[in-house]
Amino acid sequence: MASTEDLKNSPDFTNAAYCRMSPAWDLWTDVTGGQDPIRAKGEVYLPKEPAEDPQDYKVRLARSLFFEDARDCQINLGGLVFRKSPTLGDDVPDLVRKYSENIDNAGSHLEVFLQRLFEDGFYGHSFVVVERPPADPNIRNLADEQKSGARSYLCLRQAKDALNWQKAVINGKTVLAQITFRECTSVPDGLFGEQEVMRWRVYLLNEDGDAAWQLWEEQETDRDALGRFAAKAKRPVMIDSDVIRTRAGVPLKRLPIAVHYGEQEDFLVSRPPLKGIADIVVGYYQKYSDKSNIQHHTCAVTLVIEGDPNDNSDKTLGGNRVLYVGQGQKAYFLEVNGDSIPSLERDLEMLQKRLVAKGLDFVQEDHRVPTTATESLLAYTTRTSKLGKMVRSTKNCAEELFDIMAEMEGVARTDRESKRGGSISLGVDENALTLSPEELDKYSLMNERGQMSLRTVWAMMARADKLPEDFDADKEQAELDAAAKKQMELNAKQFDAGMESTP
Repeated sequence: MASTEDLKNSPDFTNAAYCRMSPAWDLWTDVTGGQDPIRAKGEVYLPKEPAEDPQDYKVRLARSLFFEDARDCQINLGGLVFRKSPTLGDDVPDLVRKYSENIDNAGSHLEVFLQRLFEDGFYGHSFVVVERPPADPNIRNLADEQKSGARSYLCLRQAKDALNWQKAVINGKTVLAQITFRECTSVPDGLFGEQEVMRWRVYLLNEDGDAAWQLWEEQETDRDALGRFAAKAKRPVMIDSDVIRTRAGVPLKRLPIAVHYGEQEDFLVSRPPLKGIADIVVGYYQKYSDKSNIQHHTCAVTLVIEGDPNDNSDKTLGGNRVLYVGQGQKAYFLEVNGDSIPSLERDLEMLQKRLVAKGLDFVQEDHRVPTTATESLLAYTTRTSKLGKMVRSTKNCAEELFDIMAEMEGVARTDRESKRGGSISLGVDENALTLSPEELDKYSLMNERGQMSLRTVWAMMARADKLPEDFDADKEQAELDAAAKKQMELNAKQFDAGMESTP
């Protein structure tokens, strides 16, 4: 058995934060997977009663339905954010813009990739690694490199893939100094078969401050994690390593990794932002199972024959049949009353309302009142909805990736204060998820008082995605002018006729 010291020196070591977050990841994976994984885990999500017969439980499990509300919520929220395509800023380098058409070097457009990144944030957080093939000694010029296809690209990593990590403070900034991702890779086995191989990819800042990587693979070995002789067993063995370099061959001084948070609690510590919904749908599944089971038994009546069981042979009961019993015996149906069904229906209705409320809470702004001057200055951040924060995190993550990609490709920095990779605007602005009806009323009132033009109100509504997609400000203004002119003509006629004007 491996010692604690051996485990800490092996890349498959899982740190304390990973172990704390892991159960919530399993829950979210199962509830978004739908009926099959929930049913496959049996008593984990549908407890068995203490005296319940195993066969009866099996039948009850098969009859129970799990509704995919959590998955639908995730898909709908992603669709809300990406119903309009992201827009690259004018400051995005041409090379990065070109790569955005195939951002992962596997055919995925940037928009598709970012939507996957956004949805992975519902686990709590997710990672993107900027990869670039090592320099090929046979490549001697730019034309050779372009022909070979050597270029940087993005690789998505889920939170549950990162087993351990370390942080460091460099120049007063907390940065990621080391992280290990688990990979389960399929390799050919024979002419048509394949075999799964477990690998671990480590990214770290070495003693020179250069970014580096290590690749470990599970192999049968007679040495432990410290290189000492030990009993033969499958253990991680480092099979390759190198420094991470830019296209010009210069070592990178930071790990080429960006993080997207769904709901951050600490550095690389988070929780699934829709975990409350996951808990509710599991509770609904259990309640619905109870209701279905009781309803089944109220409909499936049981025949009871009073008498000596030794005097009765086996009887078959079915449609269009008559059952004869012996003299002095009595037969009747045993029925289960459904008095508990209304209570279960009320519980299901309550859970359904709670589910809707949780979904709405995710897109509603935080109405907490700032208590300090600092909080007042950060009101824009504190009042945003959870979904708005996820949108901003996706945008920040994308821009960080552009910056890393531009650095790896040798794009020159044009402004010392800005990132060389440029900016991006998502299809929906985060303000679109926080502009309240009260704010709209306030802006309308300012327009009526002459404190804000109608065009400005429209611009704010457009930024908040509160206008139809086909809205045309010039056309709308023309229709308003025509309506005002018509009203003035009507008022003039009424005035000439001695009547009060219509407001």
